[in-house]
Amino acid sequence: MLAGRCVGSVAETANRFIRQRCPHLLKFLPKNFGFGLGLDFRESSLIMNAKNQRKFAQNMVFNLAIGFHDLELTDMQKADAQGSIRKLSKYSMLIADTVLIQSGDEPPDIVTKHSVEWKDVSYFINEKNDKDIMPPQGIFIL
Repeated sequence: MLAGRCVGSVAETANRFIRQRCPHLLKFLPKNFGFGLGLDFRESSLIMNAKNQRKFAQNMVFNLAIGFHDLELTDMQKADAQGSIRKLSKYSMLIADTVLIQSGDEPPDIVTKHSVEWKDVSYFINEKNDKDIMPPQGIFIL
């Protein structure tokens, strides 16, 4: 995502990377990898798909979204899973962030400045009823 490069290069690069490293996952990639943010929340002329030949420019802002959809869980994966995950047959995952295009060959700026540690960004589906969970002291639930 460098100024002067095609918006569609993001999709091409992602597809090439998955084809080389994990070709069995290629069919689960989405058709686009995000979109530009502008006057509209989702600028239709700045969808990041392989067909888009528009160029990135300095100070453009994008929602970069990378993931896989409709991955199938094997019986072995379900056996090792916890809780209601055992009942699933398919799942999807998505990682997204806001990106600001810089000038020249400078890498884009990832706008979110929070932790990306797994413990800070992951969660598990709770099998208990919500009313059985006691909030920490000092936190009020409305």
